[in-house]
Amino acid sequence: MDGGISWQRQAISAPPEMLSLNGFRGLCLQDNTLLFPVGGPVDKPGLDLHTMEGATWQQYMARSTDNGATWDWVPMLTDPHGFCTEEVSLLELGGGRILAMTRAHRPGPTGYLWQQWSADNGLSWSEPVETQVWGYPAHLLLLRDGRILCSYGYRFKPAGIRAVVSNDGGRSWDVANEHVLRDDGGTAAQGWGLAHDEVVKARGVSGSDLGYPFSVELAEGAILTVYYFTGRDGITHVVATKWWLEDNGV
Repeated sequence: MDGGISWQRQAISAPPEMLSLNGFRGLCLQDNTLLFPVGGPVDKPGLDLHTMEGATWQQYMARSTDNGATWDWVPMLTDPHGFCTEEVSLLELGGGRILAMTRAHRPGPTGYLWQQWSADNGLSWSEPVETQVWGYPAHLLLLRDGRILCSYGYRFKPAGIRAVVSNDGGRSWDVANEHVLRDDGGTAAQGWGLAHDEVVKARGVSGSDLGYPFSVELAEGAILTVYYFTGRDGITHVVATKWWLEDNGV
């Protein structure tokens, strides 16, 4: 209320069946509705809390229309396959339409991003659809020319940061012309240890610690994408890449 000079703490009661909740990148809509995607494992008898094997993942949208005084829990999706579907990125497209892009890391398949739609400012959500965009998590940006940019970390070899564009409002993605911002990842972060590295490799992905990009469009038309990255020296740091969509210059 005062531009961030002071803050108040507010506890929000979660659905009672949830073991835990993980939130990711909220959004304030043009009508001042607040959206905050949160998800977590559902408690059930016999669940192994160490491995979470057999867990069901429930994704919600916490939604407030009174500047955060009260919140409603809107179900987004239930993933019965297990741990986990999380880290939802949101993009407001106007007319009540919102696009959500979700990291989908389940045992077995697949690592491709899922997408969902809301046509009523987050009050309800469509069934998830698997895209052909592999990576996690995503960031969505509406460009000035109306296209949508989706940037994401890529942990298959060669690991790095990538992006794709949609020319039809997010209904499809031009994966044939994927933009590779960099492909020199693949080094595990210091302190991970051999046990963690083996778990990552068992999933068939790179041991590199990188990703979580955030992109903006600059005045001259270039894209600036900020993310974290682990170099060959094992030091994890925040870095930015300035690049252009049309010629993929970096």
